[in-house]
Amino acid sequence: FKHEEYADDKGYVKGSYQTLLPDGRVQTVTYTADDYTGYVADVQYSGEAKYDYKPAYKPSYPEPSYKAPAYPAPAYKAPAYPAPAYKAPAYKAPAYPAPAYKAPAYPAPTYKVPSYPAPSYKAPSYPAPKY
Repeated sequence: FKHEEYADDKGYVKGSYQTLLPDGRVQTVTYTADDYTGYVADVQYSGEAKYDYKPAYKPSYPEPSYKAPAYPAPAYKAPAYPAPAYKAPAYKAPAYPAPAYKAPAYPAPTYKVPSYPAPSYKAPSYPAPKY
């Protein structure tokens, strides 16, 4: 659709191209390429995508002149299975003996919690940013 490019003898290339997309938008790609950074592209889209596609042609073949076949219902009946004849097993909860050990009892800690003095510097205050 549109293409521009600049290249020098040291391997530096700069250019851009535009493509009209099927949804009606224009895609613009601006790129640079060299031996150090490789290919770097910036892709931008302009316009609004529209998806109301309607073909501009009608098929050249005629509609079929026959009716779609109507198939009869199947002649067999679905099998009816009886309920299972066995009983579901009844499991008893296992009876485990109580543990033979006592849970450990730990004494309270004997150290003091350290208390630190307040810092002697003032926190910096910065002015609000101006936009």
